[in-house]
Amino acid sequence: LMSAFVIKHFGQGTFYLVASGFVLFAAFLCCFAPHVEKYTQEETAERIIEKAKRIIGLGFSPSMRLLLPYLFVSGITVAVQNGFEFHIIVESIGDKTKEEQNFYTALIFMVQGFFAVIASYLVGKLIDKTERKNRIMQLSNFIFTLAIIFSLLAHYRNSLNLSYFMGTFWGMGYSSSHAIANVIVAKDFNGSIEGYAVVQALIEMAASRGFG
Repeated sequence: LMSAFVIKHFGQGTFYLVASGFVLFAAFLCCFAPHVEKYTQEETAERIIEKAKRIIGLGFSPSMRLLLPYLFVSGITVAVQNGFEFHIIVESIGDKTKEEQNFYTALIFMVQGFFAVIASYLVGKLIDKTERKNRIMQLSNFIFTLAIIFSLLAHYRNSLNLSYFMGTFWGMGYSSSHAIANVIVAKDFNGSIEGYAVVQALIEMAASRGFG
């Protein structure tokens, strides 16, 4: 919302200044972070080795193997979204000025972010209350299917309106898949740090294959 307003009324240069201001403010707040106890070099090395062994063991466990296809799809969609979505948006607004292109691009991503938050909350609540996780995972895959359909329609029709739907479903699909993965780790793997590490590693590995 801020980017859409600032870019439209003050230009792209001002937007970067405002964004830099937020970054500097965040860096300043780090000065008030609580003190964390430091470990000795031997303790740190031992902890790293132990965690690495637990992560590798968990990655090859039967429970995690059942999640592999879903996590692979989630990672591939990250690559598709980041690699093609912006180009489709630009194609649909090629006849507009640079300022208008920046404005509409920011607006579409704002809509995408809004629905991503809503979907993450709702899907997280649903999968947390039901035992039939596969139904919620199928719903997430259906959202991804809609995102692909609207991406193709927006691309071939060069439609700005269809780009809004494309952004909406990409945001919902991406956020819902991560919410599902996090809830599964929290419930089935007792919220272990190793479980979250394995899930994120698998998603990023699939995303790298998508970019490749």
